[in-house]
Amino acid sequence: MVDRSERRRPPSPKVAPWLVIPYNDGMKNQAFYNLCEPDKRTCRKLIPELSGKSFYQKPSHQGWLIVICDNNKVDYSPGWNFGDCFVWNPATLENIQLPSILSSSSDYKYDDYLFVDCVLSSPPRTLDSGNDSMVFFVFERCDNELDYVFLFCRPGDKQWRTQKFSRDINLTYFILSIHYFKGKLYAMSCSALSNYKIEIEKIDNDNVNLCIRLFETRDYTHFPCIGGIHTSCQTIEYVQTYDEFYRLEFEYSYQSEEVISVDVARLDISLMGWKEVTSLGDNVLFYGENTIACCSAVELGLTRGCLYYTLPNNQSLYKFELGGTGTIILPCLKLPTPWFSSDWIMMPTTS
Repeated sequence: MVDRSERRRPPSPKVAPWLVIPYNDGMKNQAFYNLCEPDKRTCRKLIPELSGKSFYQKPSHQGWLIVICDNNKVDYSPGWNFGDCFVWNPATLENIQLPSILSSSSDYKYDDYLFVDCVLSSPPRTLDSGNDSMVFFVFERCDNELDYVFLFCRPGDKQWRTQKFSRDINLTYFILSIHYFKGKLYAMSCSALSNYKIEIEKIDNDNVNLCIRLFETRDYTHFPCIGGIHTSCQTIEYVQTYDEFYRLEFEYSYQSEEVISVDVARLDISLMGWKEVTSLGDNVLFYGENTIACCSAVELGLTRGCLYYTLPNNQSLYKFELGGTGTIILPCLKLPTPWFSSDWIMMPTTS
């Protein structure tokens, strides 16, 4: 019999992140799978902070999650309501509330916008030691393409600050995701040549302004097209480590909806351009629908770096080695239905 309190806690930290597969009605339960676990066993949990919620994590979070109660069909009581969001440390269980995403302002009304992405600039610190951590959300207006609003605050703030950006001002490409990399905030687009750098201008202790600037790069890659124009489609995603920024190009078959090729490019800051990657070195990349993680190939027991990724509404885990072939891993074959899209959680090793 598993202790009830232990069942409600995430598993212990590992070198690799945990793959989390929500299951049961309302995504109430979670199955955890780790590449480092002996015999590749899974464990099943019921963690209140994750039940029925969406969570987001990138390397800049250093193990913290941004968690959002974003399903209006789920009963979040007791403790939470639809629209609530918070940052959460899965190792210490520390929880810091954020303003509700339902909060309205002159620039933003929840029903008028679609969520795009979010990021935490750095782990929250105690009030005694100062708190320069910032949370950024970006939403796209439902009825107007290239019309975005950024919501941002410090963990623990009671209200969001908002900043609108639109086609009329300085946007020409769709924003796919936002990333905090080497102390700077970036909004990445589907273009290999033009993305955005979000400059954070501090006016005084209580006021911060965001200024968006075009971030132009060159594309030195020459990836071959595997599928035909009418038989395949391509998506672009971005993954970062603490030192490198990568662009992933997935090519899908229209007929089978399977990935038929993966190309990887690295941002070379000295050239301000994207270069084809033939080896990931010691980097092992983990890409999910809402989360990104990285770890060392040596520490994981691999001879070289590779990419692990998941696909929406798919229970399989995919491994891709540059210059090699792909591998499919089936981590949890006996989960109760319904089960939902999986994602990664890198557990912090320290508080």
